[in-house]
Amino acid sequence: MSPRRFIALVQCNGIDVGRFWPEGPFGALTLESLPDSCALASLAPHHARLLLPRGIHMVPATPGLPGNSHMRGIGHALTAAPLAVGSKYATGPSIDQVIAAAGDGGGAPPLNLFVGTPEGGVFDHVSYAGAEQPAPVENNPWLVYQDLVGLAALDAEARARVIARRESVLDLVSGEYEALLAGPLSKADRDKLDHHFTLVRELEKGLDAAGLVPFELPEATVAAMAGLDPETVGHDASFEQVMELMLDLAALALASGHARVATIQCGPASGGPIYAWGGMQHAYDHHTLSHGNTKEDESGDPIDGYQLMLHEIDRWYASRFAGLLDRLVAYEEPGAGTLLDNSLALWMNELSDGYAHDNRDLPWVMAGSCGGYLKTGAYLRVTQAPELANELDAPHNQLLTTILNAAGVTAEGGGPVTRFGDPAHCPPGELEAVKA
Repeated sequence: MSPRRFIALVQCNGIDVGRFWPEGPFGALTLESLPDSCALASLAPHHARLLLPRGIHMVPATPGLPGNSHMRGIGHALTAAPLAVGSKYATGPSIDQVIAAAGDGGGAPPLNLFVGTPEGGVFDHVSYAGAEQPAPVENNPWLVYQDLVGLAALDAEARARVIARRESVLDLVSGEYEALLAGPLSKADRDKLDHHFTLVRELEKGLDAAGLVPFELPEATVAAMAGLDPETVGHDASFEQVMELMLDLAALALASGHARVATIQCGPASGGPIYAWGGMQHAYDHHTLSHGNTKEDESGDPIDGYQLMLHEIDRWYASRFAGLLDRLVAYEEPGAGTLLDNSLALWMNELSDGYAHDNRDLPWVMAGSCGGYLKTGAYLRVTQAPELANELDAPHNQLLTTILNAAGVTAEGGGPVTRFGDPAHCPPGELEAVKA
């Protein structure tokens, strides 16, 4: 059985609610469900692979908990754990970390990527190794690439040879490896060396089987990553290019087995770039636009047409998510369908209506059945309440619990996971409506 993977594309600051969702009734998704007027239009070719749940609210939701809505939104998103009073970091692990450490994941850590410039603090982190332990993020694709293909441990001259000649890292250092083995090493050191070299060789084989050996990537792609200025890689002018490269690297890492899990956070919560590409010519950053005013406390000037600008941003992210799905579908896994069939790809946001700082009826878009565990091709109402935006049922921790079980995580002592998140705020059980 192919391993189950999880990848999250994290957008911040909410959406233009009125033009985001499909048109028409709940039920099966069709091409007609996603017309051009809908923010999700670019996902129409993948309609049979999508699952769009409506009515999920974020927990913990108790008034008076630490942090503001953006802090809680990004910190609670994959942890369902309240923030610490002092640091405002989440007080529990996130599901990406739990999945990576479990089962056939082999313990390889998640690939936690960032597009833009981290600000420092809770706004930069959706992934947590444990209580108040935010996972480090990397915003330079070139550094990610070097680590992925084993170049990080080589000196500058050796790296240049590998890239120029597309040599195997292990073949390049085989002489040094044999010399090390011939030396006075303890059994523990020999075992460590053998384990490391075996992992690198398996990575190379896996990449070769996928048809995307990193040493044979298009020269233009490698050159683009190598040519990024580390001083400006997080600037708005690099945002679009870095996004595409991070999508390439995340898909490659999952396909090769380098990582079972990845997150790509696009700008800090309560921040974000000024979108001035892809037909967008905005004058204000994403967070400012989400409030429709030049100042967050609304003491400034109204921003004319801000909702249309938010719609443009949503459409841009939808097209990036579609590009991610294209990449995952391109990887065929022998006898097991595509990489996407064995994964869950989640496009998520820390808020729904950014203007109201609302975290009800979350705009979370799912793709892939994760090996048949999840429904696909459906637009679902998962709440029984009269209004979609409510806190009566369908808490998001139940969706996280479902994702953990879909990914093959087992509870301590065996059996399925029955609850994820802080038990004082998070009810047990899965979100049954999304299961196949």
